[in-house]
Amino acid sequence: MEYLINMPLNCQSVDEFASEQALRDFYGQYRCQGIEGILVGADVSPKIKPDMVHGLHLSFYPTWMPLWENDRTALTTEFGSKAAWTQFYQAKDKEALIDIYGQQLKKAHELGVEYVVYHVGDTTLKDLYNFDPLKIDAAKQLRLLDETVDFVNTLYERFGAFMDYDFLFENLTIGGMSLLDTDFPTALLDQVKIPNIGIVLDTGHLTNTNLKLKSQAEACNYILDVLDNNRAILPHIKGMHINCSVQTRRIFFDEVNKNLPLNKDASYLDQFAQVYGLIGKVDMHLPFDGPAIQRVVDCIQPDFIVNELAHHTHDEWGQRIS
Repeated sequence: MEYLINMPLNCQSVDEFASEQALRDFYGQYRCQGIEGILVGADVSPKIKPDMVHGLHLSFYPTWMPLWENDRTALTTEFGSKAAWTQFYQAKDKEALIDIYGQQLKKAHELGVEYVVYHVGDTTLKDLYNFDPLKIDAAKQLRLLDETVDFVNTLYERFGAFMDYDFLFENLTIGGMSLLDTDFPTALLDQVKIPNIGIVLDTGHLTNTNLKLKSQAEACNYILDVLDNNRAILPHIKGMHINCSVQTRRIFFDEVNKNLPLNKDASYLDQFAQVYGLIGKVDMHLPFDGPAIQRVVDCIQPDFIVNELAHHTHDEWGQRIS
């Protein structure tokens, strides 16, 4: 089993380390074997070498189906203008969106990664801000399933020659594959044509579907209960993103209790910042600090674990990994 850190691969992020060796020494001292990288456009630091990057996280958007479906009404409702959605996606239409992901799939091949990760979800900023994990729109979930299958299969048809790695789907909390609907992941795996597919279990996203959890022990029991309801996909869970924020729920509830409305008069990017300011208080990417998570690892027996942890300094990052 491999242990990894996650980080953007762009020059600004990597240049926090004085050299390639300094980065290798950093993750190596915490018994990690490499990086799950995040692309920032085409900017990849020259300090990043292929053997360092074991996985690549593909781009993720709160909502993407209106662009895929060319639903101009939905796009205008969400973004306000074509200029706003083009700026956000860096794509003006379906073909441009395909090209963005295609370039990332090619980069993954160039880096020689073992896997890529794709978020399965679609939700408006309004629904994200309201943050109700138990509100599931069955009709939209079916549409999300169909469109995700169509999108991913299209990527495979066009870029399959480069996809010599696992293509893994990640669970989300709101408006996506939360694992609370046990039919969704099995149908997704059945209908996608890519031969080497699987799932990444994000423990933070899953535990945030239950806002009543108060301790990490309760969180791990909850994860195991959800996995017990999803036995059919257990052999397909190839990796884990490990983090947990149940111990800081008070910060989130304090923010919710302020009852601040989403500022719909602001630009889309300003609304996005407001929404993710709130989400960041429930999904804080903190470490497990007790042994309970080992029961989850033993249940899944993943090929890799990513220490997906927030930090302000390298010292804090290291302390949270260890």
